[in-house]
Amino acid sequence: MSAETAGGGGRGVPSRRVRRDHFRVLLRATGPEQAELRRRADAVREQAKGPVVRLRALVEFSNRCIRNCLYCGLRRDNRSLQRYALDPEEVVRLAVRAARAGYATVVLQSGEDPAYDRETLARMVGAIKDRAPGMAVTLS
Repeated sequence: MSAETAGGGGRGVPSRRVRRDHFRVLLRATGPEQAELRRRADAVREQAKGPVVRLRALVEFSNRCIRNCLYCGLRRDNRSLQRYALDPEEVVRLAVRAARAGYATVVLQSGEDPAYDRETLARMVGAIKDRAPGMAVTLS
């Protein structure tokens, strides 16, 4: 792999940071350069995080939101979005199903939906913990 592709700025020494203009070069890599880039990325991942990549299950249980954050597709004023909200018991069933499939963590994600108040969220998390002991639950 060339020093330019590796982010070394043509000096033959790979840098630890990739400059913005190098992203285009990296993304265009094909054939042997792409294979080498993947090999190096895997080595960095292994050194930083070890040999295991942990997957998390994601349950997006509502896309309704009372906020109107301009950067967010779920924002209140987005009229083109077809809104939905899952029943809390369905959220629990999906999380338990993820645990049975081998996931150790489930991320429960939604917009800021008033239908899911603290008590409802606490009941959902409690039910997941009861039915899938050891399952980690993250709220997002």
